[in-house]
Amino acid sequence: MIQECIHEFSYESVDWLFQLLKLYAEDIALALTCNKQRYQLALDNLESISDELHEQRRLVLPPRTPGVGAEAVDDLSNWPSVSIGEFAIFCLL
Repeated sequence: MIQECIHEFSYESVDWLFQLLKLYAEDIALALTCNKQRYQLALDNLESISDELHEQRRLVLPPRTPGVGAEAVDDLSNWPSVSIGEFAIFCLL
């Protein structure tokens, strides 16, 4: 009789623990969903702010000039031609 009571008590306590953990997991899942929605709303707000700033700059500032360095578009036809021998001598200097 005592063994049955201990065994039954053990199952009840484990069941109670599982129910508590299940509720805890559901609360976490709900909080995660809520925070994902808040994060998406924040991203949408940032995107609209960025779009507004770009539009304001486009209206106020002059058009951007071509870039320099790697962004520059060079016309290589205006560059002087160099032969392989001249290039080798230039590299040795």
